[in-house]
Amino acid sequence: MFATQLQAARSHVLANDQIRVTITDAGKLESVGNLLAAETYSFSSDSFTLDTDLGLFSNRNLRPTRITAGTRRIEFHYELGPGDAHNAGRISADLVYTLTGNNGFFRRALSISNTVPLRLKSLVFGTTTFTTPARET
Repeated sequence: MFATQLQAARSHVLANDQIRVTITDAGKLESVGNLLAAETYSFSSDSFTLDTDLGLFSNRNLRPTRITAGTRRIEFHYELGPGDAHNAGRISADLVYTLTGNNGFFRRALSISNTVPLRLKSLVFGTTTFTTPARET
């Protein structure tokens, strides 16, 4: 059980001189630090939902099957859908966080690939919720 807790607590970080982005092992945004202002914004929820003719899929309660982490890019790979013994009907989703140069922002993108015809009805990045509201002056 202790090893499971350690594994669940693992995070990935993208950082430069302006911001520090922390992402959980599940691919969810955990915090964004504004290094110039010495402020950190923590998040309690962050997910995507994909609505297709094959069904509704989300990473809300799903762990990625593979994580590829570099200094400027972190990619979370998800396998969605029932599929069969040969993975026909599976949808692959890659959630990618990128921080380039010395930008004060990061990008989050979702790439979808499929093995059978697929009609995309909608893609919704869920509401990103702050753990505590930002203190504005």
